[in-house]
Amino acid sequence: MTEKRIEQIWTLFKESPGILRSSAMRKLGICSKDLKELENEGLITRLKDGYYAWSSMLDDLSDFYIATATIPDATIYGISAAAQYNLTTVIPDAVHIKVPNKGKIPQAPLYPPIQIIREKMPAFSLGRICGNSEPPIYDRERTVCDCIKHKSEIGVDIVLEILKNYMNGPRDLQKLYSYADIMRIRTAIHPYVEALI
Repeated sequence: MTEKRIEQIWTLFKESPGILRSSAMRKLGICSKDLKELENEGLITRLKDGYYAWSSMLDDLSDFYIATATIPDATIYGISAAAQYNLTTVIPDAVHIKVPNKGKIPQAPLYPPIQIIREKMPAFSLGRICGNSEPPIYDRERTVCDCIKHKSEIGVDIVLEILKNYMNGPRDLQKLYSYADIMRIRTAIHPYVEALI
């Protein structure tokens, strides 16, 4: 493969940024032989079937970005979202994501460690934020509700830390209670909020 060809392919990865699907690359004239050659030379890294990253860019890609770029409709939730919003000092041991409950559970990439939860529509869409350049994530209020809903897995002390930090920062209690009603956890959330107001 010529240097010019490598430069063209590198430009595609740079514009993506960093991760491309093999199906998209085929449409741009990059065949499986090219991918194998680039992988053998260490220029690209296979993340999972059909997804590749430009190897030198991997260090600059967040675990959240890799998770959401390689799993369709993935959304950062729970303790991972709380860490992203600086609501907790806990560093999650995996990227926690939700996907819509349809079909098979999607294959996770080889790295980073990912915990996938499925959720039915329309609950999946509640509080979901999809920015142009940021990985999809649930908003602060949905994050607090998710953490309270899963307090037995996360731990009561961590949930209290998340709630205290939420109450001390930007907050929308009307939205929080609205989500709590929809998620049927109002009776679980109310005592915590009342104690912190």
